[in-house]
This record gives sequence, C-alpha cells and structure tokens, in this order.
Amino acid sequence: MFFMMIIIILLLYSILNFYVGKRILIWVSTIFPKFNNHIFWIIYVLLALCIFIGYAVPRFKFTRIAKIISGYYMGAFLYLLMIFIVIDIIRIIFKHTTLLNQSIVNNHKTLIITGSIIFICVAGLIIYGNYNAKNIKIINYNVNINKSQKENKELNIVMISDIHMGDIIGYKEIEEILQKINNLKPDVILISGDIFDGDYYAVEDIEKIENEFKTLKSKYGIYAVLGNHDAGDSYDKMVEFFNAANIKLLQDEFIEVEEEFIVAGRKDFSSIRRQGNERKDVKSLLENVDTDKPIIMLDHQPSAINEEADNNVDLLLCGHTHKGQLFPGNLITNNIFLDDYGYLKVQNTNVIVSSGVGTWGPRMRIGSKSEIVNIKFNY
Repeated sequence: MFFMMIIIILLLYSILNFYVGKRILIWVSTIFPKFNNHIFWIIYVLLALCIFIGYAVPRFKFTRIAKIISGYYMGAFLYLLMIFIVIDIIRIIFKHTTLLNQSIVNNHKTLIITGSIIFICVAGLIIYGNYNAKNIKIINYNVNINKSQKENKELNIVMISDIHMGDIIGYKEIEEILQKINNLKPDVILISGDIFDGDYYAVEDIEKIENEFKTLKSKYGIYAVLGNHDAGDSYDKMVEFFNAANIKLLQDEFIEVEEEFIVAGRKDFSSIRRQGNERKDVKSLLENVDTDKPIIMLDHQPSAINEEADNNVDLLLCGHTHKGQLFPGNLITNNIFLDDYGYLKVQNTNVIVSSGVGTWGPRMRIGSKSEIVNIKFNY
C-alpha cells in the first residue's frame, strides 16, 4: 500500500510538472523561436528532480545546493501551476463563448504579454516570500489564569518553534534569532519542536551553534520538545545537541521550576522516522503534577488540544503548522487543525500555535510570517 502511494504521488508530480513545463516552453518558444526544446527539457527535469536529490538520496557533496534550488523551484512551480490552471479554465470559457475574439486570445503578442506578466508576478512572489521569511516578527500575547498563589505574578515567556536547522538555516540565522530572544529579556525560553530539519549532519558549524545557544539569558532556563523532523538516522546526535547547548529536553515528562510553575513536554504525535516508544497520554504524563501551580505544556503538533484541555493544562504551546507557510497552504492547515495559528481558549486551556521562526523547504513565506512569540503570563 505504501509503495502504491509513492508511485501515485510520483506519477502525479510528473504529470503536473509536464503540464507546467509545456506551458513555459510555449512562452519561451514564442519569444525565442530557435530555442532548443531538448535543452529546455533537460534543464527543467533537473530542476524538478532537485527535491529528490536533496531529500530522498543519501547525503553527498551537492545536497545543500539541491535543497536550495528545489526550494525556490517548488515555490515557483506551485504558483505557476495555480496560474496556468486558472488561465486554461478562462481559455476554455472563452473558446465556448463569444465574449472575446479567438484571434486575440491565441496570437503571439497576447501570449508574450500574458506570459511576461505571469513570470514577473511569480518572480515578485519569490522575492517577496524570501524577504518575508527572513523578516522575523515579534508576536505578543497576554494570558491570565487563576491559580491559588500567595500573590499575582507575571512570567515573561519567549517561545519559538520550527527552526529547521540544516542546509537552509544555519549559524547566521540562529545568531539573529537568539539575539532577538535575548532582547526580549525572557524569564523562561520554550521551544516547541522541529529544531532540526531531519538531519543533524546537514548543520554546518554545529559547535558554534551550541555555544550560541549558551549565550541565551533567562531566569528559569530553556526547555524544549522534539518535533516530527527531529528524528531519523542522526536522532541520537540531535539529543546530544540539547545537552551540549544547555537546553532541557522534555520527552513525556515534566519539571517543576523552582516551585513556581510546571513545564511539561510531550513526545511528538508522529515523526519522519521513529524516536523511540509511543508517547504517553496526557493523564499519565501529569499524574503526579501539583495542579495548584500553573501548568505549561509543550506539544509540537496542535493535534491533541481537546485531550490537553480535558486534563486542565493552563497554557499549551505548539508549532508544526507554519500556518501553511505558502498560500494556499494556510487554507489546508486551517481545516486540519482545531487551531492552526494564534490564540484559542478551549475550556480553561489557553492555546497558542506559532507559525514558526524558520521554514521547511522553500525559504519563503506567503500568507504567513516567521515569528518569535512573547507571552506575558499572569498567574
């Protein structure tokens, strides 16, 4: 069944690539009549294969380059596919009506103008998406809960998720992220998974990054959970990274922080390859927790919000969704998850889902933003 699904996906990918490539070639051939079609298809097929070269074959010298190329290619491919489908639908409508003269629709001048507009728009989207992905925003929330404490207190929480360290995001990006975190003067720093992009060995300057994490300043420390990409053949090395970077990794466990509040962390709902045993249910995880203290839970995917609300978690922090990262992906995540982005109150549980500080695949964001979440938590 699994192999059948792979074959179907590959077949669909090939058909859609041929569809897009054929329409690009028509435009190119109109502008450059003597352009060699064979050269075009060789280049185009290589671009389409970069995603497999970057992610599906064993790591080699050009893996990083293949991932970078595939990211921008997939972004362009997505929007070209959407535009071409809309244009073909419009053409079919015009073909069966008298709304527009067919000689105007099909002449070379119209093709050159419309094609040029399309490619300028797509190039503009790629440039904007790349800028938007790199332009990290600080998103603020105020959360108030009622717990029987001697006096009201405020906890300044900084939360990030989905860094995706690897071939695309490395030391330079990490340095910027951590500097922004320190500027917020956090009491505690929480990381909701996908620190890595599936491969520890894809991260250059890993020791420098470990040392950079040690420069983070907070009163109560740094706590993290794993995401679905924090897995694979280099899983053990990823776990070692957390210890080396002075980050407390929580895997279906909780910690009472200086008798002030509880931080609990769940194993991920699913991983790219197994991370060990299946995760506990929330009731078992919180069995010995002092419920008079604020309970903050980290769960990478917002897939068990109702379960966590049923067990009186005060603040649930998730990532994973990227808010779709590229439109119309946000429409899909919005229909999959109860909360795919932002704040939601479920029973007495305050849920915050971040769109993430990094990106997966294309270093682009359209319809979402890269963010660091700053929460004023009053209890």
